[in-house]
Amino acid sequence: MSFLVVFVSAGVGVKTYLKRKHAQTKPVIVRAWRLPSGAIFVSEDPSSPRLRAFFQHEHLDKVLSPHKRDLERILALARWTSAQFPATSPFPNYPPWDGKIILDRIRRGKTGGFCAQYAFVFGEACLSAGYIPRYLDLASPENPGGHFTTEVYVPSLKKWVVFEAEWGFYYVDAHGNPLSALELHDWATGVRKDPYREVPIQVHHDSSWTRLFYFFRYYLRNNFMSIPVFVRRDNGQMGFEPYRMIWSDRFTSANAVFLSDAIPSTDPRDFDYAVQVGSIPEITWKKRGDFYQALTHEPLYQMCRIRIPKDMLLRIIKQDFVHSSNYHRLKA
Repeated sequence: MSFLVVFVSAGVGVKTYLKRKHAQTKPVIVRAWRLPSGAIFVSEDPSSPRLRAFFQHEHLDKVLSPHKRDLERILALARWTSAQFPATSPFPNYPPWDGKIILDRIRRGKTGGFCAQYAFVFGEACLSAGYIPRYLDLASPENPGGHFTTEVYVPSLKKWVVFEAEWGFYYVDAHGNPLSALELHDWATGVRKDPYREVPIQVHHDSSWTRLFYFFRYYLRNNFMSIPVFVRRDNGQMGFEPYRMIWSDRFTSANAVFLSDAIPSTDPRDFDYAVQVGSIPEITWKKRGDFYQALTHEPLYQMCRIRIPKDMLLRIIKQDFVHSSNYHRLKA
């Protein structure tokens, strides 16, 4: 029996079936680049219709218009995010990793939001404005539950900077230099003891807060609007897809449990680097190997725009990134 007959016999009309089929095979565009470890980072394309709609619906042009510099514009998006909802638990109705859905459900009283929801709303606001976010898991030996936050690539600085969207600030050292997660790890482990501060100072966190950067890992994709996050549920606990990069050094390498659910790297170039965006190559997917082969021929960190059918992108993420039948997409 053909798929079409099965759908029709199940009460799904031909038009509905064809519409769904077209949505899956319709090409989508993602941006991707290669890291020294061999891992690939996949990013949502800022021109995606859903991101454009999100930008317009939330009037983010008004949030950004008073600011000219990248750092100021990204901070404005973090402060806007902080003001969107009070911090409450998102359980038991945990929302998808989709800023539009998160805000809609919180505003209608269907769920709540804490650090992770601030991160996703902020991250997708950044994407809609053309900036690249990375989502971070943080933890310390004393606090394995940790925290969820965001790094954003600041083009004018050519570096990744941590932004705390829940409170609307970023971290700087004593000289005013914005800090990345890898740099904050030095404070967490006691390698650095010099002063650091938050900009603008709204909530002062003591040293136990910075300690959360002891273990940090970032998700190697941010295109959760296009392809929802994969999740597993064990005894009521949620665990998210393992395609993450975790920093490994003499402080962290002894913790096998935390390191086991991510790709460990001792190479700082996997964490702090400049994304090459000057001239972005265009790649059209034709067969399975094209996704990797094209990126292999590009220099490290060279952003590429890849046009690929949505079902093929889903297959790549599911089989190559997640590669576990225990994980299923977190659906709306």
